[in-house]
Amino acid sequence: YSIRLPDLRCDYFDLTAATGAGTGESFARLPVLKHDLILGDAGCSTMAGIEWVVSRGGDVLVRVNPQSLPFQEKGGGSFDPLFHLQTLKTAGAIGEWRAGLAGTAIEGRVCALRKSEEAIRQAHRRIERRASKKQTTTKPETWEYAKYVTVFTTDRSTLAETILEWYRVRWQ
Repeated sequence: YSIRLPDLRCDYFDLTAATGAGTGESFARLPVLKHDLILGDAGCSTMAGIEWVVSRGGDVLVRVNPQSLPFQEKGGGSFDPLFHLQTLKTAGAIGEWRAGLAGTAIEGRVCALRKSEEAIRQAHRRIERRASKKQTTTKPETWEYAKYVTVFTTDRSTLAETILEWYRVRWQ
């Protein structure tokens, strides 16, 4: 299901089977036009989906899923988002860093916002509940990532503050 911002009108939907092949979220289901900016949550934050959009002339704005999006520096070295995120010390601090998707020619930016202490506590409580429910142990980096709203975009011309605002608006 795809909507246009800011008016929230449906511009595309795809009805699929509930089980079997071809189910689940994917940008590859969306028609993409040149200069479209496609927003997605961490479930859509995959190399294949991003490559689909970029190959059709569009841009993406996705929540970073550290397990599915390996980044690299422009020169090809590894890009560690947590190293950069930890430079944001105060609530509301915004950062942006150039990064590419490892193994591809796709370049963009990682943009992030440091959450308030209350928002961090709420995020940590959600992590604790999920871990308790699933009887799993949470990785230390998960606790750290929860302190930030972190997105990746291939749009290289829009200010980081605006990129983060667009991502927030998608939750309408």
